[in-house]
Amino acid sequence: METAEAENCFVDANVLVYAAIGTDIRHSPSKNLLQDGYGLRLCVSPQVLSEFYSVITNAKRVTDPFTPTEATEFIRTLLGNQHVSPSRF
Repeated sequence: METAEAENCFVDANVLVYAAIGTDIRHSPSKNLLQDGYGLRLCVSPQVLSEFYSVITNAKRVTDPFTPTEATEFIRTLLGNQHVSPSRF
């Protein structure tokens, strides 16, 4: 039986931010996408991870910023499920 290869889907930093902020109305759909993938091969770039870190730890950009440790832990957890690409494909 032949299995179809998952389609690549590049994840933007906003999706990561929404998934990280539990009070955001986009939290559940974003978190579900990152956890389940819905048959897609989700990819992030180092630039997207850097942008996520910059936004999520900045009190001027989010209401309840993460500490550097919390942001790093979120990224570590994320990397267990995602493919890091050097650039958009």
